[in-house]
Amino acid sequence: MNPVRKRVAPLLVACSCLFFWPSRANAQGPVFDESQRSLVGPGCWCDDVAVGDLDGDGDLDVASIGNFSGDFVAYNDGIGSFTRQYLNQAGPRTIKSLVLADYDNDGDLDIGGSGPWYRNEGGGSFVPIAPVVPGVKLAVDLNNDGFLDLVTRQIESPYGHLVYHNDHQGGYALVQVLGDDGGGWPAATTADVDRDGDLDIFVGKKLFLNSGNGSFVDSGQDFTAPESPGYGSYDAAFSDLNNDGEVDLVLVTPAWGCYPYLNSGTGLFTWTGETLPDTYTIALADVDLDGKIDMVTSNGPGGVYLGDGLGSFSGPVQTFTPSQQSPTYEVALAHLDQDCSIDVIVGAAGVPGKNTCGSPYAYRNILNEFDSDADGVCDPLDNCPNYPNPVQEDLDTDGIGDACDNCPSVYNPEQYNLDGDNLGDACDQDLDGDGVLNDQDACPANRPDLPVTCNGRPLRDCNSDCNVDGLDIQCILPELLGQ
Repeated sequence: MNPVRKRVAPLLVACSCLFFWPSRANAQGPVFDESQRSLVGPGCWCDDVAVGDLDGDGDLDVASIGNFSGDFVAYNDGIGSFTRQYLNQAGPRTIKSLVLADYDNDGDLDIGGSGPWYRNEGGGSFVPIAPVVPGVKLAVDLNNDGFLDLVTRQIESPYGHLVYHNDHQGGYALVQVLGDDGGGWPAATTADVDRDGDLDIFVGKKLFLNSGNGSFVDSGQDFTAPESPGYGSYDAAFSDLNNDGEVDLVLVTPAWGCYPYLNSGTGLFTWTGETLPDTYTIALADVDLDGKIDMVTSNGPGGVYLGDGLGSFSGPVQTFTPSQQSPTYEVALAHLDQDCSIDVIVGAAGVPGKNTCGSPYAYRNILNEFDSDADGVCDPLDNCPNYPNPVQEDLDTDGIGDACDNCPSVYNPEQYNLDGDNLGDACDQDLDGDGVLNDQDACPANRPDLPVTCNGRPLRDCNSDCNVDGLDIQCILPELLGQ
């Protein structure tokens, strides 16, 4: 059986069944603690897994489809333990993808993709329904009308991806075929690569740019594997690899390698020249909370590679050992417990002819960081950890968020504040808070009128050096002596 290839979802997706939580990583130590595990569900060649809040209780649950393990949902108790509920016992399928989305626009997540579909009746209660459109790989709003559109995979020649627009009446209309992508089960993912306000699509080895209305044009860029001409990608992921504000791209070509591409800012991509080890699927996120995008891979044991913030990766700093030595096929990243560290899901599958099965486990993360102001940004990365500011605005780029910067429009990373008021020294027109503006104050950074005393008698700036100190005692010595 060929391994499943996919990169679906507006939600975070994985295939199969191992769940990990991350910790602060370094080049010498592991990122994930494999000693803390909890069984999520049975697994024997689990084809795909998707993560989302299925029962509306505010935490992320798990849905899984499988050739031999069947379809099931696993409800999260909020701290990373799961209660499993079977949907059916499924057999082999041609296309293997699982996409959670609100297909019927009723406010909760339904289960779609390649196999049986399930409609959420509310509270995580599912009933099987006929597929609205078969072979869904992406469910996102492509034409900015507020409704989900679909990208599906055509499995018969001529191979290609199909774009469907939501008809606002519970159905979808085919609007475009994105062309031959070489067959197999190529990557499909989406992001606004040219920053024009709409989602572009990457499939196989081609990037299609959105014209603004949900129709697409080929960008003309060739993303065949640099070291294996003619091969497209089996997985792909977008993220900002070099912290320049642009969406970069990492491609996976099994049997060849993993290739990072940097975005010029206009949707033009350049290979960095780095080739990472062969893998099936990847997931990108800052797993060690150092402000740089890292990468988790599958294939064999799978591994964790730490980003340098410039577009390169080092590692693996850790590899995963699947249950019963099953190979890992899929990875995804999500928050599965109550801290704000990113958790990683690693999918395993059985080994044909060896009577082995992949098993679903949850691994507790070591990092255990929190989000004190509940704005969705972990404290180590929050530029105002005690003031809610989910967008992290920083007008003066001094590293202090506008929500807590005492001079939000003036660069002042030290946040000096002589008089302890609400204005930092960099923008305070009365530094010493004596009521005299700096440009009119003989001593703008000092208050010689403050009630400093010596033996109960006030000291004054007798020598006019803008400091009230021991040097001024001679001025009032006669007073101190009672003369």
